Amino acid sequence: MKKRIFVGLVILLSSFGTMSLASQLLKWGGEEDVAAIHEVIVDLDSKLSNKETQLLSTKDSMSQLTQTLNATQVDYQTAQSQYQALLAEKENQTDELKWLESEIARLQSEKDTDTHELASLREKMERRRIEAMDRENVLAEQLAHANEAILTIEEDIKGYHSTIETLEKESKALSDEIAQVKNEKLALVQENQQLKTAKSDSDEKLAEALREIKELRAFAEETVDKHE
Repeated sequence: MKKRIFVGLVILLSSFGTMSLASQLLKWGGEEDVAAIHEVIVDLDSKLSNKETQLLSTKDSMSQLTQTLNATQVDYQTAQSQYQALLAEKENQTDELKWLESEIARLQSEKDTDTHELASLREKMERRRIEAMDRENVLAEQLAHANEAILTIEEDIKGYHSTIETLEKESKALSDEIAQVKNEKLALVQENQQLKTAKSDSDEKLAEALREIKELRAFAEETVDKHE
């Protein structure tokens, strides 16, 4: 009877000792760490999705700005062409006035000049002079507007370049951050896998310990039965 009690105590103590070991093995398996890492991975996935969405939005904004910039550059070239055309027209009118002045001077130098022809030429010259003056005023106003438009467009182009440069920097920063987050996620997934592997090992050790306890209990009962 004493042997039965002794063996029972041995089995009981062995059981408690092994269950304590199993508890430690389970803790060593890292359930809490795995859960925490899982939460981190979920958070990183959410953050990564947000960054990717923001990056797509940024690239779309850059595409729209690029289209606007191209259109603005076309407007700029058009304004320059109009500006050059206005200068050429003004130059042509100046040349015509000079020619009329030279014709009047030539006729005045000739002794047999037709007075009527000279008067007609002078009238034509005066008319051209007035037309040229009026046209010059119009041209001056158009040139001022053209210059103002060119300056405005140039400022817009500078603004677009600055905006695109800023967006490109932001896009690069986002790309770098996304790469970093992906690396962090990969590291955490690998760590999680390692912890799962460690937990699997501990489960195998626990199963082995329980099997040994069962064998020890059977052996103890068999030994007691021999001495009854």
